[in-house]
Amino acid sequence: MAALHSGTAAGSRLADIYRRPAPMDDAEVALAARLVEEAGGRRWAEHEAAKPVGARQSRATRSRPPPRSPRGLLTLAELITHRDR
Repeated sequence: MAALHSGTAAGSRLADIYRRPAPMDDAEVALAARLVEEAGGRRWAEHEAAKPVGARQSRATRSRPPPRSPRGLLTLAELITHRDR
């Protein structure tokens, strides 16, 4: 959604692809993924995903003694929100 409403040329091209009634072929899917990236959609999603992770990390860091389970969950959350595929 952020990419579609980014006000960028990539966002406009992405909106055009989504308006088409026919299903996307493999080339159009690849193009749409690239346009999401160019329009800032991935950057926005990573930023939004990091917000609750950062808040939980802050609370887990302040707890005494540092719990082991939350650390593992925080590590998993970091891996999920910063993955490249």
